[in-house]
Amino acid sequence: MTQDPVNEKILNAAKSEFARNGYHRTVVSSVADLAGVGKGTVYRRFGDKQCLFTSLIRQGISDLSFELENAFDPRAEPVANLQAAVDVFFALYDNSRELIEIILTEGTKVIGLARDQLKNDMESIFTQLEKVFAQGTAQHCFRPFDPRELAFLLQRILSSILESGIFYDYNPRERYGSMVMDILLNGIQTREIAP
Repeated sequence: MTQDPVNEKILNAAKSEFARNGYHRTVVSSVADLAGVGKGTVYRRFGDKQCLFTSLIRQGISDLSFELENAFDPRAEPVANLQAAVDVFFALYDNSRELIEIILTEGTKVIGLARDQLKNDMESIFTQLEKVFAQGTAQHCFRPFDPRELAFLLQRILSSILESGIFYDYNPRERYGSMVMDILLNGIQTREIAP
């Protein structure tokens, strides 16, 4: 997603600094130095450190929503759109592991202060995932569960897998990529009845 190049440099620098130093040890002047701008530029564009941190998380949510929107093809089969959505989440890990690590290690404390704002931002992700399930339900490819509830469950499942990848140091796509789709489409119960 395109944005102001100076803001992009600042947010990329903030991502690196927060990932390396944690929220409390990161100082705005270090972010400014890494971005190649003055400290005043960071404050004018983002406000204080908490606002910068929140802006970083909001940008990540916006980017994820944008990628999900672009992955959805109304002409494609519902299963293909579901796979595309799952792939977008795994690509988030591949391309933005730092952001997931920041949210996991530092985010819960600071995010709580911007909870309502971030909940509104997350709405766009749920809306994109909901489209996938609504398409599949309408075409009788998926069971008739509430698409909104399915969107929420999928987002939580995938987010947990990505967070576990950070915590246990594995690549989520390699470890669970095919299993996620198989379980989503077929469940975990065997078709055979045990004696």
